[in-house]
Amino acid sequence: CYNLQNSNTKFSGLIPCNMFGKDDTSSHFIPTLIRKVRNATDKIELHGTGEELRQFMFVDDFAMIIKQYLAEITPINLSCPFFNVAPATVYTVKQIAKLVALIMNKPIDIVFNDIDNTQYRKDVSSDLLREHMTLNFTDIETALKATI
Repeated sequence: CYNLQNSNTKFSGLIPCNMFGKDDTSSHFIPTLIRKVRNATDKIELHGTGEELRQFMFVDDFAMIIKQYLAEITPINLSCPFFNVAPATVYTVKQIAKLVALIMNKPIDIVFNDIDNTQYRKDVSSDLLREHMTLNFTDIETALKATI
């Protein structure tokens, strides 16, 4: 962003938090979790303690935000014209794992191996973008049901 400070370049960008959606086969948390739960017979093992905090966004919401952004926002000349996009709600990994198992009707044990290689918080704020437009997000349970 430093090189843009004295530039007349006018552009901006959107930086999403963790996304998920239907037919997602990436290695990100929710698609991997869905695969693990689907294939589980009695339990799944996840890294960390389960208390790690994350934000998740339904990919359809991000698509609508991009569309709205392109229609409403004129590129602005800021020293760093990038906007974080994320719902304000933060969930623990354990909450999401239990919710996915519940939605999939899989009564499995969810075990956390307590490997200390995970970052406790990864949340971001969309407050700067909210100054320019209204953000609407699908609640996590509805989004997960549409995904699974």
